[in-house]
Amino acid sequence: MTTYTSNMNIENIRKDDKINDKLHSKSNSVIGKPIKPKITRNRVSMLSEDDKKRHHIKSEHKRRAAIRDAFEKLVSIVPELSQDDVRSEITILSQSAKFLSELQKEHLNLLEQLKIQNVSVDENLIVEIPKFSTNKISRDDDP
Repeated sequence: MTTYTSNMNIENIRKDDKINDKLHSKSNSVIGKPIKPKITRNRVSMLSEDDKKRHHIKSEHKRRAAIRDAFEKLVSIVPELSQDDVRSEITILSQSAKFLSELQKEHLNLLEQLKIQNVSVDENLIVEIPKFSTNKISRDDDP
């Protein structure tokens, strides 16, 4: 039997009773063995190991599809990349970084030209562009 402390409110007591009812009323079995539901953070897991595995695989497929879609968006935006080329993810990322760097330089150049011509520029167009190192990462085991 569940004991309740004085600071628990009636809502929590009802919630706990519902969880206990679910625990004691459900008996899923695989090959005659009952599965004990796991309680984590007030949630009852009634999934079998196979269901969990299928859910994990489905989630992983969704994650990979989202990554593929994001890379395809980069390919469609960056002029140096084309849909027909066979390309690796590192090529897409490095070409995208190069393209962004060129856009940053162009942005700064245009702002400088406007400044020389004494043209007022909206404050929203003047942004601080972070400087990133373009040095390649070297590994100790590379010759």
